[in-house]
Amino acid sequence: MSTIIEASVPADQVGLEETLAAVPDAEFEAVRTVDAGADEVMPLLIVRDGDPDRLLEAMREDESVADVEQLDTLEGRSLFQIDWDARTRILLNVLFEGNNTVLRALARDGRWRLRVMYPRRECVSTTYDCCHAFGVNFEIETIHDLTSSTGRERYGLSAEQHEILERMLESGFYDIPRETTLQELAEEFDVSHQALSERIRRAHKTIIENAVSTDLEPELQI
Repeated sequence: MSTIIEASVPADQVGLEETLAAVPDAEFEAVRTVDAGADEVMPLLIVRDGDPDRLLEAMREDESVADVEQLDTLEGRSLFQIDWDARTRILLNVLFEGNNTVLRALARDGRWRLRVMYPRRECVSTTYDCCHAFGVNFEIETIHDLTSSTGRERYGLSAEQHEILERMLESGFYDIPRETTLQELAEEFDVSHQALSERIRRAHKTIIENAVSTDLEPELQI
């Protein structure tokens, strides 16, 4: 039974810590590739919201990068080819070893955020244990099986997110016209308007990402 997880790891335990600190507004995303080679892990990165020259300089000074080449720049996005140092390559292989399939890998704000599909749920435990052995804090945020047909597990929602969305539906928040307001719901859950709004946005984002990604054939195989 295939399983998809959302997880994150600190950049200082894997790679690009110095680069992320030097260009804090930039977002790094691994390019989806097929059969990059047994020794190549995440060889291509797209970087958004960063000066290309500053990015290149920062990555050249980053201890986790052995070599880097800028391949292209277009509309505020830069494409880089990365050759990771030996230690980082080992750690990335620990994260993405075997038949695991990386659906997304983003780096920003000092962390790598990952969505990975495993052929079996027990493979998640294997990755977690390997990361622990290498001193990597592999923090699993959501986990769900592709065969789940209904309920929050299918879309990776937390119990709290599911409860909020269920109550919003029941109370007529999604009706036209609405039968309740966000403020009324916030009072019901005993949280601020802003806090509830942020939780709803995260829940909506999780549903959309999982609904889209589980319908698409994975392209990035490591």
